[in-house]
Parts: sequence; C-alpha cells; structure tokens
Amino acid sequence: MKNLKKLLSKNKRLYIFTAVIYHWINRKLMMFALFFRGVKYLEPKTKLEGNYKSQYGQDWYLEKLGFLSKKNFFVEVGCNHPKINSNSYFLEHVYNYSGISIDAINYKKEFHAFRPKTTFIQSLIDSKETTKIFNLVRNEDGWENQVSSIHKETLTMGKGFTADTIEMKTSTLQNLLPNNCIIDILMIDVEGHEIEVLDSLNWGLNSPRVILIENNGEFYNRSILENFINNKGYKLYARIGTSDDIYVLNDIEVNNNK
Repeated sequence: MKNLKKLLSKNKRLYIFTAVIYHWINRKLMMFALFFRGVKYLEPKTKLEGNYKSQYGQDWYLEKLGFLSKKNFFVEVGCNHPKINSNSYFLEHVYNYSGISIDAINYKKEFHAFRPKTTFIQSLIDSKETTKIFNLVRNEDGWENQVSSIHKETLTMGKGFTADTIEMKTSTLQNLLPNNCIIDILMIDVEGHEIEVLDSLNWGLNSPRVILIENNGEFYNRSILENFINNKGYKLYARIGTSDDIYVLNDIEVNNNK
C-alpha cells in the first residue's frame, strides 16, 4: 500500500485516473445501499455554472430540493474559501442570506472582498474550550488546504499530504452564535471532527432546520454520525455522492417541486 501511494504521488495522471475509478465504484455501491433505506441518492455535480460555487453541487441541491428561502440565516463550520468550492456563496448572492462562516484558516480578507453579508470567524471548533494541534495542509496544487484537519490521519489519505502544525485555542460553536439565533441551514465540513462540532451546539436553543454535513466514513463509521443526528430529532433525507448528508427536522415538510 505504501508503494502504491508513493507511485500515485509521483504520477499525477495515474493518481487522477485511479481516483476517478475508485470514486465511481463507491458511488454506485452507495446508490444501491441507499435505495433499500429509502434515502435519496444525489449524483455529485462538478460542472455547474453561474453563482453555483460548491464542489459537488451542494448549493444546487439545496435549491432544487426546496430548502432555500429569501433572507434566511446560515452557519458554516469548515467553510474554506468564500468563493472557490463554497457551499454558501450561492445562498448569499442569489437568496440574500446572511450568516456566519467559520474556519481555522484565516480567510478574513477574502470574505471581506467577496462576502459582505457574511461574518467570518477564524476559529477551531471543538466540544469544549481547550487547545489543539491543527494540521494546515500545504497547497502544492492549489486545493489541498481544504483537507486541513485536527486529525493527523488526514495527511496519509489519498495521495498523501504535507502540513504545518499549528497550536490553536478552540471554541464551542454555541459561544460564537448571536443571541436568539435561528439557524435555517447548518453546514459542516471539518475532516472527521464533525461530531465534536455538533456536540458544541445547544440543541435546545439553536436546532437548525436543515443540516448539510460531510460524512465520508473515513474517520468513523457513518452510522455513528447518523445516529447522533437522528437522536436530535432529524431524518437523513439525502446523500450527495458518498460524502455529504442532508438532514431535516422530522416535522418539516419538504417542497420537492422546485
């Protein structure tokens, strides 16, 4: 396995070809498994134009499934760049959303330039206030910092990554929210740290209507995250490819006509 990763890291074309085949097989298996569970499978969309900026069509699906309304509020943890592969850019620029975008990487200047209605907060979110090591992946090809994480295991996945380690103070998500905050959509993509982020929210005060969350099964079994969210009163409505889950509150009626 180590020799294979070494070979793939040196041959970019072979790495891309292998990754395409691997993900295609995984998507077909996922489609089959979700069918028997009554959960929608949504094929990733990577060639959307206009104001759709997400990596796999997350923003497109939120709109087409009827989850977006004008002038609502979102919270995003692990937001990455405010425009490139952004799940929330479309919400702000088309549906006039305001919101809070949080990332351990400092995108303050970029958010000031592209996202005037979004408050950016540089922070590492955890279930309690403490200090943790953040692995900031180096951008060798211009995209790798998206997989930066608290979890060092991230560095050995795929082609393998190099990173700088940074000691950072953590905050709970609850402590960063405004008073009387109503969250219409909560988006989380934190490379295996999702449960800790969820556990830092006061669900009695700030239960979001819709949750879009990465659950790729690489750090823990998918069912662990599913059960956590199900126990908060949500149902798994759809999965985009093999990674992104969409949850809705059990009492919400979904408009599928959009």
